[in-house]
Amino acid sequence: MSMAALPEKAGAVVSKQAISKYEKGLINPSSDVLIELARALDVKVDYFFRPARFAITGLEFRKKSMLTKKIEEQIKYQTLDFLQKYLEIEDVLNLQIKFDNPVSQPKIRTWADINMVFFQKLDFFSFLDLNLLS
Repeated sequence: MSMAALPEKAGAVVSKQAISKYEKGLINPSSDVLIELARALDVKVDYFFRPARFAITGLEFRKKSMLTKKIEEQIKYQTLDFLQKYLEIEDVLNLQIKFDNPVSQPKIRTWADINMVFFQKLDFFSFLDLNLLS
């Protein structure tokens, strides 16, 4: 959702400029505004108070990618959101899951190797909304 569409969906209780200031940490929204923003974004109000557990750094896309910057940002957001929810579930259930790197074993030397690993590991990345790419 664009910053211009959010105020309209939130019932015009907030301006685009105010949302920009919220994002930059210059001002804080009132409880009424938070409730309307949560409703417009289809999240619970506590979503705005969850501390970020980590940040995704070094994420790069191909230089000649057909993706727009907006789509790239959506992919980054979806990935971060999924991983944060996943870690919260691990914490709640007190799970100790060892990470098994899905691409650590195969040696990638040819295009055929890339295709083989991609299709073997495709389900590992199933949390991404691949419709964004079309």
